[in-house]
Amino acid sequence: MKAETLLREGKLDEAVDALVAYLRDNPEDAKGRTFLFELLCFRGEYDRARKHLALLAQGKKDNAIGALLYEGALQAEELRQKMFETGEYPGFFPPPGMRMGRSPRDGYSRGWGLEYGGLRDAVLADPLYSEALELAMGRSIQAGDCRMNLFLLLKYFFPALLKQSGKGSIVEFGSYRGGSSIFLAAVCERLHLDVRVFGLDTFTGMPPTDKSIDAHFAGNFSDVDLPELRAHVERCGLAHRLEFVPGIFQDTAPRVLAAATPVLAFPNGAAPEIIDHGRTGYLCRDEDEMSAASAHIGEIDRLQCRAAAEQRFSLARMAADYERLYRAILETRGRVTTGRTGTGAL
Repeated sequence: MKAETLLREGKLDEAVDALVAYLRDNPEDAKGRTFLFELLCFRGEYDRARKHLALLAQGKKDNAIGALLYEGALQAEELRQKMFETGEYPGFFPPPGMRMGRSPRDGYSRGWGLEYGGLRDAVLADPLYSEALELAMGRSIQAGDCRMNLFLLLKYFFPALLKQSGKGSIVEFGSYRGGSSIFLAAVCERLHLDVRVFGLDTFTGMPPTDKSIDAHFAGNFSDVDLPELRAHVERCGLAHRLEFVPGIFQDTAPRVLAAATPVLAFPNGAAPEIIDHGRTGYLCRDEDEMSAASAHIGEIDRLQCRAAAEQRFSLARMAADYERLYRAILETRGRVTTGRTGTGAL
């Protein structure tokens, strides 16, 4: 088609004119009309594009379904452009605050701002972000956008959250060389947030894993010097705010709970065995859920966290369980022996 050749040559206007002329003689060509619709969208002529979309919808059933999908994409693009031109949120957005456990307004403003707007540049230019990042430099493999998202949550969302809860904690499962925990602790310190950060890791590499489902294997991420890491935290003036807890999660997470700390975690490893969702913390499938759950931390009873830790992980509880286990083994052996000898001897 001539229009395709013109487009490859960078002649968009000429390609549109060629398609219009072609469709006068071939009005039933759905493929050609779809191509014209796309080119008109590239030129920003949305009203004109919609007219051709309406003609497409009048054809075959498959064309009507395709036109419906294109209309949705067109509306989304118009809303996106309007948002960044005017700074106004789309009318269907709820007001600031939570809705069904989520904050769409805050989520969209961060996500769209980082990906399409100038929010990334604004964060990079923020002296607080740069200062905290400098302390963590070379100690993290965290993606930049993820770190920026956490920074925005701490700076603009946590202060309001702490008004409800009074104080809080951040628990990182898998701290590796501590960079992310250091970054978070530094931001909290500079903002004077009443938040403690716990970094959980073996700090000696990955424990044994299941090769059929795990992306990493035993011994990976072992290049960590925990004494040096703690000394660095001391030099940064963050030792009172940041604690690294070495060991496997099954052992270390209960210690955090024992400090009456509600935990937000992804449902990986031992976390589902340790955290009672909605009672001692929240298990979150992704960062959006974790962001939403953080608004409900104030609803978790810290005394309940402590009670759960004592009930499930205290020395008394573990000793009692071991005693029950030993008695069960002895009784089982006694029954087996009695059956064989008739004496009941062990």
